[in-house]
Amino acid sequence: MDYEDCEEVEGLESDAIDGMLEAQKIVQFYDENKRTIFDGTSTNYRFQRLLILTGDKIRQSGTYPMMKTTTDDNEVMDSYYSDPCGL
Repeated sequence: MDYEDCEEVEGLESDAIDGMLEAQKIVQFYDENKRTIFDGTSTNYRFQRLLILTGDKIRQSGTYPMMKTTTDDNEVMDSYYSDPCGL
């Protein structure tokens, strides 16, 4: 089923978007506060590193620009996650 409006997709916000927004907030916090989490001296940032590395990996496989209405839904969601999380 194709959706013109993302609000029509049942569970999209609660199951996917809310989690992506939370991941983006975490990454943004470390970026805005100039926290170095890849310096190799701290093991306290494993989760944050994985968020960023996942975004980087997903972004490598995307094709840009993309249209929400003609691009595969999974690719759109990957892009939605990876752009802000791969700062």
